[in-house]
Amino acid sequence: MSLLDIDFSTTKRIAVAVSGGGDSMALAILLSDWVKENGIKLHAITVDHDLRPESAMEAKTVAKILKPLGITHKILKWEGTKPKTKIQEAARDARYRLMSDYCLQKKIPYLCVAHHGQDQMETILFRMAKGTGLDGMAGMRPVNILDNGLTLLRPFLPISHQDLLETLKSRKIDWIEDPSNANDRYARVRIRNTIDTLENEGLTPERISSLSNRITNSIDLINYLIEKEYKLLILHKDTERIDINYTSLLSLPIEGKTRILKMLISEFQPQKKYAARLEDIERLAHKMGQDFKGGTLGGCLFHKKKAVLTISHEQK
Repeated sequence: MSLLDIDFSTTKRIAVAVSGGGDSMALAILLSDWVKENGIKLHAITVDHDLRPESAMEAKTVAKILKPLGITHKILKWEGTKPKTKIQEAARDARYRLMSDYCLQKKIPYLCVAHHGQDQMETILFRMAKGTGLDGMAGMRPVNILDNGLTLLRPFLPISHQDLLETLKSRKIDWIEDPSNANDRYARVRIRNTIDTLENEGLTPERISSLSNRITNSIDLINYLIEKEYKLLILHKDTERIDINYTSLLSLPIEGKTRILKMLISEFQPQKKYAARLEDIERLAHKMGQDFKGGTLGGCLFHKKKAVLTISHEQK
């Protein structure tokens, strides 16, 4: 789904995440113009992660900058004990949880975030470094429907960071620089610092964006075909077990087997976003041949008898 597929004609309110950085500030400003033309109320949300002494004051500064624009602004604070490791990942999870809760409470269907072309490039490179598969190579999608029903919008994915800053400069609007964005303790920052070199070699955000779109289109086709195949494979399904046609499963290419196995594991572990690592699912898919008897993965038991593969919860 693209942004062009969304009908905003009945939308009464929309939210935007505003950290105070140049990207999110530009998004808030441009959205402010758009909502006035379309009769929509804009809610700006700033999350104070409480990780630096100055974070509370920075959140209040964002409110001061946005106040003349007539934008409703809310500061949400991440409270409680902070983790000692993977702090950026934890902060991101807390940020989206707080913003999602606010949007659901206010009956706001759309939350806009300011990820841009360089962010997309950074995300794909980061995932590549972690050994991602085809889905990860697609990067961030412009439209993403979350599990709670909230729709996340990223209208700036084709736009460069510099263009966003130029927008603010032309309108004489300030922004706040977060020092953590330059802290090379974090892997994402180290990857970000290589982007200029890669751009000089021709790997620009524009080309990454084109690659992302092509991969996304390919994934949509693969998923369409795999979902049809998945339904045909199932011989029996209930809450305790799923039986599938093993002979038909074996006839699929390795990518097809891998995706089918991932779907089967998700049936029994729906609460886990990553119930099993991609490498482990691929390894199981490669093991599946005529001599395969069974195995366990992602909390699931796989057992083959003749031409039927049965999947059930792993007994502990």
